[in-house]
Amino acid sequence: MFTQQSALIEIGLGAAAILTLLIYLVGRRPRTARQLPSRRPRQEGFSLSAGRVPIDAPLPETMNMLSRDRASGTLRVTSGEQAASLYFVFGQLFHAEKDNLEGEDALREVLTWRPVISTLDRRSALPAKETIKKTA
Repeated sequence: MFTQQSALIEIGLGAAAILTLLIYLVGRRPRTARQLPSRRPRQEGFSLSAGRVPIDAPLPETMNMLSRDRASGTLRVTSGEQAASLYFVFGQLFHAEKDNLEGEDALREVLTWRPVISTLDRRSALPAKETIKKTA
């Protein structure tokens, strides 16, 4: 009798442990790029909060900040009537587009613009294209 009751108690405890683990795993929120902590301290005056963030800095400096902070999103760059989009995932530039130019051609042109206004949109949809490949 005791053996049968002991076995039932062990089965019940095992099922409770599995159920508790399942509830914990299902109830956790997935981590997104926005929630991952930065590995480096941020510079004073620069914040990568959610949503759209205007950035008042030269484009090369802005790109360095995005890389350092492992930012993801679309950097919209304008200068006068010209506009371009630079796409970042975890701080890595992977695609650039300006009118009919893409990739490094678009990036080279954008880097010549003076002055520029940049806005980071952390919530925009990112394209599947990868026209800029980082080589070591």
